[in-house]
Amino acid sequence: MKIFLFVISLVLVSCNGQKKAAMSAEEIERTETENLLELVMQEEQGGFETDEMLVIRDAKRLKSFFSKINRTRKPGLPVPDIDFLKDMIIIQCSDGKSQSNTISISVVRETDTQIILISNNPSDASDTEKIKSYGSFSIYKMPASTKEILLDKQIK
Repeated sequence: MKIFLFVISLVLVSCNGQKKAAMSAEEIERTETENLLELVMQEEQGGFETDEMLVIRDAKRLKSFFSKINRTRKPGLPVPDIDFLKDMIIIQCSDGKSQSNTISISVVRETDTQIILISNNPSDASDTEKIKSYGSFSIYKMPASTKEILLDKQIK
């Protein structure tokens, strides 16, 4: 009888241990997805006329982007030093007419072929903030990937 109770309790303890291990693996995957994006730079004035998202995978396109930004700035913004073998750049541009000056994006979901991002723009911005932020932009760094990058409004 004692052996029977010992075996039953051993089985119950081992099942709970596997459940905890599975939950921690799910939590690790969720935090890896959340930490995929790292904010590199955020500026309030970029001079953009439309809302757009740019995916930059090479240094030439990044320098081209900064040459457009720096046309009206003296001194210009420095180009961030990015290792494009390990990382790529996501740039979220805003026209400033319909959004506040705080642009942020985060990863919603990652599949085998796509990374889906969502734009988090606070809707309670005052009218003065909206006028002040003409053409703001945010630059994010994420690990290099050949997956297609989509913004949530491109899906709908």
